[in-house]
Amino acid sequence: MKRHLTARNVFLLSAAGTISAGIFYGAGAAAANYAGPAVILAFVVVGFTSMFVGLCYCELATAIPAIGSVYVYAFSTGGELFAFVAGWTAIAQYVTIAATAATSLTSHLGKLVELATDRPAGVTLTQSPLSYSDATGFHRSAESNGILNLPAVAAVILCTFAMCFGIKRSAHISHVLTGIALIVFLALVIVIATGYDSFPYLSPFVPGSDMQGAYGIRGVFQAAASIAFVCFGIDSAANCVQEVQRPARDIPIGIIGSILFSIIVYVLTYGGVLGVTPFKELKSMTPLADASFDIFRALGWFVCVAGLTGLASVIIVSLIALPRILCSMAQDGLVGAMFGHIDRKSGTPIIPTLACGALIAIMAGLFPLGLLGNLASAATLMSFTLVAASACILRFKHPDVHRPFTFPLGPVVVPAVAGTCSLGLLVFCRWENVVRLLVWVCIGMGVYFGWSVKHSVLRTGEPVADVVSETQATRVDMVVVAATKADQGGEPMARAYDGK
Repeated sequence: MKRHLTARNVFLLSAAGTISAGIFYGAGAAAANYAGPAVILAFVVVGFTSMFVGLCYCELATAIPAIGSVYVYAFSTGGELFAFVAGWTAIAQYVTIAATAATSLTSHLGKLVELATDRPAGVTLTQSPLSYSDATGFHRSAESNGILNLPAVAAVILCTFAMCFGIKRSAHISHVLTGIALIVFLALVIVIATGYDSFPYLSPFVPGSDMQGAYGIRGVFQAAASIAFVCFGIDSAANCVQEVQRPARDIPIGIIGSILFSIIVYVLTYGGVLGVTPFKELKSMTPLADASFDIFRALGWFVCVAGLTGLASVIIVSLIALPRILCSMAQDGLVGAMFGHIDRKSGTPIIPTLACGALIAIMAGLFPLGLLGNLASAATLMSFTLVAASACILRFKHPDVHRPFTFPLGPVVVPAVAGTCSLGLLVFCRWENVVRLLVWVCIGMGVYFGWSVKHSVLRTGEPVADVVSETQATRVDMVVVAATKADQGGEPMARAYDGK
């Protein structure tokens, strides 16, 4: 893989996923359903958790600079089964996040059509066959006659096609789309700050609990759990470490900087919107756009357009990261060898990119937005927990591994805080979503013991995928692969090779 990315690229890739993933839908739904104006505190909780998780990512990504992120970290610290669970969870995480973005994109496109024609967009080819809400679960509503969310499928197909041209061009597309969204957010904050003298709807800041247990302090943590998936961008950035020019410097700058910047954007944007809009009015599928129309109609149009560009960037970031995880799993024989192929000309894993795009398109076309977003948060929190565990284990299991970046406060404090916060938020996810995630993991166990064990490189000793070609290896400073020490009973370890 070619090293095209700088610290600025890493920052923008991470921020593209983190900002756009939740600001157009998830944050508004969290305010309306769980926390009210105190959703701002939920952003702080998620930011605090992500900061500690991000420190773990920075150390792991620079100590083990290989594609695969959480999968590779788990392999190097806990072995093959632990790694497969991590990789399988990451697949659920990225697929549901990208599908959530694609489904939300359809809602914003429908809003634009409604504004332009003064009539609502048709539902037959713009909605999934089923509806879902936390209160009622799956249901087929009388007013919903959807068959397929065609715009979401089309958006995923277009983004997948764009990914096949290489990460440099893909990153540039993502940067432009994210930049458009950021300009609109800035304009929205300026309009609110200069056009309003008071913010009456921020009081009461923490609404009292209702009969369903929403609002109150518990509601803050429920809101944080529901939007935890927004910080998936830090994993995406770590996934591209082999394509970063100076990983030891660029990865920490990009990851930590993007977390701080993204939380500031969330707090400023929704702090302003919730100050001038009743939080219960944010229950729609396009909460930020609807609020913007009430604040300043012309700006509402731009927020809808920003929704299209920002959510497209989330799909792109997901399609950058997920194929690289599959590529790394293929290298170890845990998924089919075809997923390990990297195009020599573009340096892009084209086959896994197409496969991931197809899976995301199916999910976006057939499943409702509420279900996808909730499952994405549960999978993200589980991945964060595994990363925290890997960071702690690596410190004790391989203390002599060269670490260009080392998180502070010793080997335990940062991973312990990261893992505890992630698990704590997972507890506040609705139990149905945790069960669905566990069912997905059980399906993965069937795949692992039924197929992967028989084809594992650790057991066969035969490589199954040429992930890094000989000509590309000269551009790689270090590649970390999983190996087996026969004299230690097959204990997996991280072994570094100088690619120069």
